[in-house]
Amino acid sequence: MCNAEIPQLCAACGSSTYCSKKCQKEDWALHKVLCKGYKLFHALRPDQHHQLAILFPVDAEYPRPVWVKIEAKAEQKDVTTGTNAKYGIIEMHLLADVQIGTLLGEDGRETSKIISEYNIARGFHLVHQIEVIRCADHDKQSVNKSIFNVTKGKVGEYWKGPVVVTRRLYLEGAKDGKQPAEGTTEIRFGRGMQYEDMALADLRHAVDLFLAFPAEDAKAIAENGSA
Repeated sequence: MCNAEIPQLCAACGSSTYCSKKCQKEDWALHKVLCKGYKLFHALRPDQHHQLAILFPVDAEYPRPVWVKIEAKAEQKDVTTGTNAKYGIIEMHLLADVQIGTLLGEDGRETSKIISEYNIARGFHLVHQIEVIRCADHDKQSVNKSIFNVTKGKVGEYWKGPVVVTRRLYLEGAKDGKQPAEGTTEIRFGRGMQYEDMALADLRHAVDLFLAFPAEDAKAIAENGSA
């Protein structure tokens, strides 16, 4: 939760770390929402194509863990310099799409995303990204009760409609290597992205992100599209 250099692990869920007992106690009111059943739920993964996410239902008291299907894909790009090059370089980009299904209502509806890799409230960068997915027409829906509760009403009526939060990792890609031998083609890994299981520490990061909006200084990237 606090990005401690020598963290202490929560014995119950084995998913959140703290710098001290005091820090853990301060986080307990939120952490206990998902702590007890986390290990059991984590053991019930449908298959290797699913990752753990957190659903904030619009009409429930609290959030709950869910499984979302991840569709991995690879894209190739010829980055050979010049038309007369005596060698070839192909960049392979590993990408992934998250399938929300009916978690936001009707399957296939248009969504919007907020992506952040910085915890504004606590002042540190994450090693991964938090992705908040909601309906594109969320402003026409009811106030999200579960988000209202975990933020203790501090967000007012800003967050509306159901929300799914996922965790994803940005892949930097290999640095440029030596020039390939003449007459050969080399495949190199370029930039990419993959999804990971949400840890319970990410619940705190998500709530801190909820609290940051619609603040003007929120260091997040908003992007529209279909998930």
